[in-house]
Amino acid sequence: MSNYSESEPQLPDDLPPEEHSMKKIKPRKARTAYEFFTQDKKVRQKLIKETPNVGFWEMCRFVREEWEKITEDQRIQYTRMAEDDRTREANEKQVYEEERRV
Repeated sequence: MSNYSESEPQLPDDLPPEEHSMKKIKPRKARTAYEFFTQDKKVRQKLIKETPNVGFWEMCRFVREEWEKITEDQRIQYTRMAEDDRTREANEKQVYEEERRV
């Protein structure tokens, strides 16, 4: 998980206050259902417990295999999260484009 607010992008602290409002940061791209799955703590903990001493690429392979094993019903929660994230990106992108025109 990240250390930044998902609702507002963070600006660098070294900018003077008047430049904070002038500098606009592009919205983050929307994540996919698979990305939400890979970031799920339950999935990660399960894989780490089952395969404690594997490298990065092997862990990626195990995550992909787990993704392929789950049913469509289990994927629904990740698909909904991805849809919500696409909506967030579209809204942020619209605001970003409007602010750039000003």
